[in-house]
Amino acid sequence: MILFLDTSDFKKLRFALIEESRGRTERGKAARAKIKTRSVSVKYNESEKTLPELQKLIGNNFGKISAIYAVSGPGSFTGIRVGISIALAFSFAKKIPLYALKKDKVPKNLSGILKLKNLKNISSNFELDYGAEPNITFPV
Repeated sequence: MILFLDTSDFKKLRFALIEESRGRTERGKAARAKIKTRSVSVKYNESEKTLPELQKLIGNNFGKISAIYAVSGPGSFTGIRVGISIALAFSFAKKIPLYALKKDKVPKNLSGILKLKNLKNISSNFELDYGAEPNITFPV
């Protein structure tokens, strides 16, 4: 089972559990992947909703997750940091691979993630793409 995280959007969190189906249908075609998704609308600066909403999706399936795919940008600076931090923590705790995807490389049908090739496991070395230099403001 694969966990997909997209926290790069300013207004929406998107998560999915993708389970590769094994076997064939009655007509001999390859069985389709099972996808369970969760999208959550958020307002500016509501990153604290990320982990509780992700828990609702995962439920009792945490032990079944064998890889993580996370959107690494471009997008919300804080959103990307939160999502990648969660993905890195899960990857470290479970000793499973973590793959970063640019937002424009995410397939429209998330089962397409299973077909992506030449992805680099970024569990220990990664680069993020915020789409611009961070705009950090300091208190006056």
